[in-house]
Amino acid sequence: MDNAYELVIKSELAVLLESAFLSKQQVRALLDQENPLAYIYERWENDHVAIGDLLCDTIYTAGNDAHRERLTKSKQRRKEEAR
Repeated sequence: MDNAYELVIKSELAVLLESAFLSKQQVRALLDQENPLAYIYERWENDHVAIGDLLCDTIYTAGNDAHRERLTKSKQRRKEEAR
């Protein structure tokens, strides 16, 4: 399971690297690493708790949005029924 998780994260990192705004110096320094993707992953792995916080925030926000949408639909339904 851990290997699958690592593979998914490394795949995502590889995709993001293509659009990352890195300087030539940063790119060269990463390419000088024996395994650039592993080098980046090791740094991310230390901070991955932050992604859990982001996911929780996203879930909380989605819950609020869904609740607001539900209230709006309920109010609209009551208005239509009152006519």
